[in-house]
Amino acid sequence: MRIVHPPTKEPALIGRRDTGLTPREAEVLLWVAQGKANSEIATILGCAENTVKVHLARIFEKLGFENRNAATVRALEVLSVPVVRDQTGSPRV
Repeated sequence: MRIVHPPTKEPALIGRRDTGLTPREAEVLLWVAQGKANSEIATILGCAENTVKVHLARIFEKLGFENRNAATVRALEVLSVPVVRDQTGSPRV
């Protein structure tokens, strides 16, 4: 199994972009959007696979979707919006 570095987008910021997701849920969603299986995500995050499943259930509920494909599409839509930063370089939410 090949583990890659996390996406360059900031999960905490993605979680605050009209999704209502927690930073950890946003992180799980970013890995799902990269095509990772639940077991791979669990290994990457250092948690149990069941924990990933719980995060996914909450993601699906919050986003109003029934499967990971629909959630992935939403993640890609959110990620396509540029991050606006203030003068210090911090993301503006």
